[in-house]
Amino acid sequence: MFLFTIAISLGLNSCSESNCALETVPAAHFDFLSSDMHQPLALTSEITVSASTMIRDSIEYDTIYNAISNINSLSLPLSYSTKTTYIIHYTDLLMDKIEVTHRPIPFVSEIECGVLMFHEIEDIQYTTNALDSIVIVNKEITNEERTNFHIYYTIAE
Repeated sequence: MFLFTIAISLGLNSCSESNCALETVPAAHFDFLSSDMHQPLALTSEITVSASTMIRDSIEYDTIYNAISNINSLSLPLSYSTKTTYIIHYTDLLMDKIEVTHRPIPFVSEIECGVLMFHEIEDIQYTTNALDSIVIVNKEITNEERTNFHIYYTIAE
């Protein structure tokens, strides 16, 4: 009888709610700030963000974000490789390229949840066609939403 009670309680515990994370795709979080005041800044025109991926021997571009206006931050997924390239399209002719070099870190919190892929930022390179600079704020990209980068823009008078 004692073993039967233990078996039943173990069986009930195994069917309990999962402790797995709801967000399983970590994303790099970019906040937009003004260069002079270091205050949050909302982009007032439409932007599109595309990302590039190497497929066989060619580079493929996919639109991963499209916003109408008044956005002050972006959360963008990273590739599973060691480099992710984003292109922010402000207009057909004006764009900035951001290349993030990162180290993928497999993470297992519980075996039934599977493996999450976290990242550690190693470097960032970017063009300055519209943006002024980018600062790494937090090198760890996990499934928790927190700011990783500040993108600074100059506000036209």
